[in-house]
Amino acid sequence: MVSIKLVLIKLLSFILLVQISFVLGQEFAITEAQRDKNGIIDVTDENFDKVFDLVQSHSFGLFLLFTTNTVEMGCRTCVEFNPEFDLIAKSWKLDHPDFISNTDPDLKFLFGKAVVYSPKNIPDIFKLFRLQHIPALFYFSPGSGLHQFESFDIQHASGPERANQMLKWIKRSTGISDDTDFVIHQQTNWANVFVTCLIVFCSTLLIKKNHNLILKLVRLRWIWGLASVIFILFMISGYMFTKMRQVPLAGADRNGHIIYFAEKDFQNQFGIETQIVALFYGIIGALMIFLIKIIPALDPSNDNTTSSDSFDISNTSIRSNSGHNNSSSGNNNNNNSNSNNNSRTDSVDFSFTKKSKKKNSKGNIHINSPYLVYVLAIVGTILLYSFFAAFTHMYSIKQSYPFTFFKLTSLLGF
Repeated sequence: MVSIKLVLIKLLSFILLVQISFVLGQEFAITEAQRDKNGIIDVTDENFDKVFDLVQSHSFGLFLLFTTNTVEMGCRTCVEFNPEFDLIAKSWKLDHPDFISNTDPDLKFLFGKAVVYSPKNIPDIFKLFRLQHIPALFYFSPGSGLHQFESFDIQHASGPERANQMLKWIKRSTGISDDTDFVIHQQTNWANVFVTCLIVFCSTLLIKKNHNLILKLVRLRWIWGLASVIFILFMISGYMFTKMRQVPLAGADRNGHIIYFAEKDFQNQFGIETQIVALFYGIIGALMIFLIKIIPALDPSNDNTTSSDSFDISNTSIRSNSGHNNSSSGNNNNNNSNSNNNSRTDSVDFSFTKKSKKKNSKGNIHINSPYLVYVLAIVGTILLYSFFAAFTHMYSIKQSYPFTFFKLTSLLGF
């Protein structure tokens, strides 16, 4: 009789211990969700069992996102999708502090996020679900097993409507019929509003006070030529392809090493290839101009002809003088130009003199060609693009630049 009582006491103690641990695990998950500003549980190998006990006990559903926020993984989609997932979870927390539906008390679900920080140290929960790619979003309904889940197709959803598509999928998966029970709360970024208003105000003021000068600058052919070169370099480098596909800057192999070119793949490329291709095309274009326009000027067999091209912003006139002019007309022109310069001291004159060949008294050859400016402009465009890409975080992985110069621009871009 005593042994039976002892067995019953041990059994009741075990049941009580299980109930206490379950309650503590449930309180832990809910507390973690309430503590986070976005209402998201940080799921790790250590607390995964506690979080998943809520699902198996029919208490809560769970939306679990497998993702990364480190640059070493080379996942551009992860970087873009993380704030969208945070927005959805935060909107649910704002309207439901206890994570229970306002219209149906049986609709209860939480949001969790499992993050991998290094390709060399992947958490066991990623291996448990045998993930082939990230990000991956799973929904575990209350009472479901470990491998009984629904998945959201992140890869085929893109653009600003992805959050709305995810919200529709969540409502369909959980059975929320009332659209007002779960809505997205978009927060106004007042910093962007202030910066936009400031830029518009300054631009309007600048255009109003200097519209004549701006019009004259717009009419200059070399500005349009430089803009055309920049546009061509962007297009032929594959930038539009990478922008439409939203590809990462670089990739990673199975060993975690960063790769810059998609080997044996003719339909995909990484974002870094656009910078490399633009760099080489820019150098080739600069060398072509150098060979066509500058090298012939060094040939002593050319005639001693001199011509000049002048672009004057003050009157937007283009003056060309070639051949031999008589001395009297030349003196008159010089006097007139001197008088005009004295009378108009506020004019801005961009003049580029092109000389095919001219020898001084010592026999040296002097080159002063506008094409040298074009060559420098192309090189400067490449350098400016590199700094711009790093400073504006155009790509998500700044540490993956392959060359020393790109790494320097990455550091300067903070």
